[in-house]
Amino acid sequence: MSDLHPTPTRLALLADVRAGRVFRDTVGYSYIDGGTRVTARVAEMAAAGWAELHDTGQHRSFQLPRWRLTDVGREVLEQHELRRALAAAGFDPLPMPGTVWQDMHAVSWLPGGHRRLVKVTSVGNTVTGWQVRVTANNDVPPNAHPNWPGGAAGLIYVKHLLADYQLVEG
Repeated sequence: MSDLHPTPTRLALLADVRAGRVFRDTVGYSYIDGGTRVTARVAEMAAAGWAELHDTGQHRSFQLPRWRLTDVGREVLEQHELRRALAAAGFDPLPMPGTVWQDMHAVSWLPGGHRRLVKVTSVGNTVTGWQVRVTANNDVPPNAHPNWPGGAAGLIYVKHLLADYQLVEG
């Protein structure tokens, strides 16, 4: 990631870039469809590695180059959207990927037995509710569990994670 802070204005512009609504004219200025000039804001996002210019070279057919998200820009926008969705669902603290949680009640939601610390690797909303995929954090060597390459892993409903675990790092 970069040092650029994802402000509401930058996040809105990232959403416009993702939707394909930001282009650069033949003079070098960048605009959102409809006429709002965003040259400086897009330039700082490009410098941070969040966006890149996709030039098809078809300027004569009025297909001006469009800005598109890089993997880093997509991650910035997706992390913000995930935080907003989890907060809207009433979860506190937020079980974001990369956070580490400690089991407070010796409850095991992972295959292969009790794990004191788990690390959230992904979050998703299913038809049965919000779930996190977790891996054992530093208490099982990689590939020690035959059903979970890379170490013991499993799914936990967020409501169980928040009830039985405490956020220790994140």
